Amino acid sequence: MKKLTTLLLLSLLFFNCISQQTSPTPVLTKQANYQQRSRNQKIGAILLLGGGGLSAGIGGLIWWAADFEHGLTPGSDPDQRQQNVNTGKVFIIVGSIMMLASIPLFNASNKNKTMSMSFKNQRIPQLQGSSFVYRPIPSINLKIDL
Repeated sequence: MKKLTTLLLLSLLFFNCISQQTSPTPVLTKQANYQQRSRNQKIGAILLLGGGGLSAGIGGLIWWAADFEHGLTPGSDPDQRQQNVNTGKVFIIVGSIMMLASIPLFNASNKNKTMSMSFKNQRIPQLQGSSFVYRPIPSINLKIDL
């Protein structure tokens, strides 16, 4: 009886260990992983470019408003004007750095693509009269990196 109970407990432990998972983790293939990485890098690059442009634009508006206000009211506080100008300069510098930081992300996202499609005018020889003439034909170019 002891042997049967031990065998039954060991078999229950064994069956529990090799059972299926209820929610298996998806295994990404190399191509899907590269596509997901490329998509994430492109989204990050677009956000950096847009945020940098917005920041630089806001900085320019702050700087312009400080100069415009100083022109309208010449007796205004010069320290406050200089502080607004400095704030505008900081926004412009930070925005420029963000836009420059988006360039490597765009390049990296293009390198991680496994497949790319482009439009290209290919020169194809065509018979015209009794000679061949090379004419540009619009075509779709599909490149698959393996």
